[in-house]
Amino acid sequence: MNDLFVAQDLLINRLTEQVNGLRVVQGLRDSAAMQEKPGTTPAAYVMYDGQDVRMQAGGAQVVDQKWLVILVTRSLRDAPAAVAPAATRQEAGPLLIHLCRALLGWRPTMAFGPLTLLNAPNPSFRDGFSYYPLRFATRTVIRAA
Repeated sequence: MNDLFVAQDLLINRLTEQVNGLRVVQGLRDSAAMQEKPGTTPAAYVMYDGQDVRMQAGGAQVVDQKWLVILVTRSLRDAPAAVAPAATRQEAGPLLIHLCRALLGWRPTMAFGPLTLLNAPNPSFRDGFSYYPLRFATRTVIRAA
């Protein structure tokens, strides 16, 4: 592996090909950029979320890379209570399942293990948008030069 973030583009391509209904799929460096101006929705943003070291053997390190996939939809949170939750869930729920189905068990390349679903941050709601994060991990090996 020559690029620590190579999986990001592979995840973006997979979601673009597999998940119908997303108008935007792109990478992010940090979540602040997404929340400044979310833009077109529904959208999925892929962001590196660190790594957990698993084991070391000689000049090789086994790590679990973590990736956030954040689904952004328009939020009706400020609408009357009887309308808002149902309408928001109606759009987000099916897309979240499709995102999971597209990534669970999928291998970005032979250099990575199958993706697994991890605990994720809670959803958030801001300025008329809903943010639903999913966190995935994939195992890889980083080798010394």
